[in-house]
Amino acid sequence: MVWKAYARSPGNVRRSETRPGENRAFHRTNHNASAIVRVEMPIPYDDAHRIFTSEKRLLKPLRWESVAKNNDKTALLRRLEARVQIDAGVPRGVFFRLMVHPGSLTNVTFQLDCDLSTGRTNIALYRFELNPIRPHSNKLYGPDEINGAFIGAGVPHEHLFYDSLCSDGSLRRRTDQQARIVEDPPEDFPTALEFVCRRINITNGTDVPNPGGQGLLL
Repeated sequence: MVWKAYARSPGNVRRSETRPGENRAFHRTNHNASAIVRVEMPIPYDDAHRIFTSEKRLLKPLRWESVAKNNDKTALLRRLEARVQIDAGVPRGVFFRLMVHPGSLTNVTFQLDCDLSTGRTNIALYRFELNPIRPHSNKLYGPDEINGAFIGAGVPHEHLFYDSLCSDGSLRRRTDQQARIVEDPPEDFPTALEFVCRRINITNGTDVPNPGGQGLLL
C-alpha cells in the first residue's frame, strides 16, 4: 500500500467530475485565468477507512526511547513507535505512536499515523489525548455537535479523520483539526492503552510495555 501526495494549489478550488479509475481533477480559478490542476488526496478515503477499521497487530520490537522536548534536554519525553501489520501484510508508512510527556503521570498521546512518501508529512487517522496540557479549538465545519467546539486543557479527547473530511468525502490535508470529548475517559496509561486499542482495533496492545524510565509510570 503506497500513497503519493501533492500539495494543493492556492486559490478557489472545486471538484470536477471524474470517471472511475481516473485521478481526481480540480479546477482553480482566479481573476485572470482558469486552469485545471491535477492533485491527489493525502490518501484515498477507502485506504484510510480500511486501515482504521481492520484488525491491526503491532510489530516488535516495542521499545520506549527518551527524546528531548523541543531540544530541551532537561525535559525528556518517552516515545514508542511501532509498525503495523494488517491482513498479514505491513502497509508502507503506517505507524502506531505513543508519547508520554515529562512531569506528568497521565499526560499521554496515542496516534495512528500514515506517513506520506514525500517530505516529512504524516496523516493522523486517529489521536487520543489523555489530560492534554493545552486546550483545543475545533474548526467551523463538520458535524454540528463538534463544529467550532472548544475543549479545555486537561480534558481527554480524540481526533478521528472521519470528522475532518471535505464536503465531497475526501480527506483534508489536516485530518486532526476536529476533536471529540471522550465521556467516562480512562484515567492512566494502562486503561488508556486498552481504550485506544479497542477503538482502532489493535489486537496485541498488551505487548506494549509500561513507559517507565524517568519515574513517569512505574
